[in-house]
Amino acid sequence: MQPATWVDFVQFTGQDAWIDCMEIIRSSMTDNYVVESRTTDQCVADYPEDTWDFYGYCRDTEPDHPWCADPCCNPHLQETQCCAPRAVDVTLFRPIFDQNTFVTKCIVSDITSRGSVDGDNSVASGVTPAVKISEKLAAPDECLAATAKVTEKVTSIQTDMNCCLKGTVGEFSWNENKFSSNQPCTKDADCYSGTCIVTSSDSKPTADTNCWVAGTHKYTCSVASTANVGESMAKCLVEKLGARGDFEKEMAALKTVLGGSTTATNAQLGQGIIDGAAYQTCNGDDGWRFDPTNHCQEFNHTTMECSVNCEGNEECKTMCLGAQRCATYPPTYLPTHLHIDPPSYLPTYIGATGSPGTIPLTSGYSPRPPRASPARARTSAPRRPTGAPSRT
Repeated sequence: MQPATWVDFVQFTGQDAWIDCMEIIRSSMTDNYVVESRTTDQCVADYPEDTWDFYGYCRDTEPDHPWCADPCCNPHLQETQCCAPRAVDVTLFRPIFDQNTFVTKCIVSDITSRGSVDGDNSVASGVTPAVKISEKLAAPDECLAATAKVTEKVTSIQTDMNCCLKGTVGEFSWNENKFSSNQPCTKDADCYSGTCIVTSSDSKPTADTNCWVAGTHKYTCSVASTANVGESMAKCLVEKLGARGDFEKEMAALKTVLGGSTTATNAQLGQGIIDGAAYQTCNGDDGWRFDPTNHCQEFNHTTMECSVNCEGNEECKTMCLGAQRCATYPPTYLPTHLHIDPPSYLPTYIGATGSPGTIPLTSGYSPRPPRASPARARTSAPRRPTGAPSRT
């Protein structure tokens, strides 16, 4: 199941029948105004008429004018007074739905469009839904409040997801050249990754109270393995949203959209997260040559044109793992941290120095291996020593 989009709604709301019916409802409503109390810090007083110099007007002509006397309106008063939220009476537009007018307009519409009244659908059957629609049109406060609630919940989901990413996928450290979790722990059960890195001394990460409850933990969790990262993130997200309370509907929607059903397991939900917010790449010294997201894997300096060696995750993964070359010196980027003094012979395999992996996107930074430009790639390839095996 896919989330609803504007296309799902416009197929109904864009039809002539819907537009005509909404017009009948709107034209059946008569103007009406009511005075209600609202707590606000906005200016609700009318600006003085025919006044361009409000400072002189408020100071010399009519200092007691409602606009002049309200610090939420008069900026000069804000230099000495606060604009605090206060209860004010405001006039609101609240049109009234006239059922008789609606029925008459429906009959006229039927006769005009069909030549007679629709016998299969009585006009009376449309009154009740028309009344409900008119109530929403007349007082949209309920809809606006619901929209604000949705925004609040979406923000909560994004906040918790970001924390779960930091705890299971980790944040990249350029100093250590690796991802590190920021979730503190004392034992394996404390970690969503399932592993607590126990050390001889206190090694807990810098406290992140926005994500984790402060406690007496001494150590740091490891990042989740590639095989379990999706399930670990899902478990974290489900527990955090559950702790917030009143997120049952949102969790059911997330499981349906990402996991396929309301009863989706953490593994299924996690796979949905990975599929929707991750990409695959080829790590290694020249992994950019088989990166499915790189549209200029090779560059022809004669024709000044780009070309690709592979397209799509599967083809690029196969070529990435199958590529191999010989090198006199260790490659500049070697995640295995293998150091051999030159001129020792070092056969380098792309799959060994950095196999393809699924890297979940994190907020603001998507770590990737260094990508050489076409010009650099041409000049920085290791030389083949005399007598060394040729490219295989």
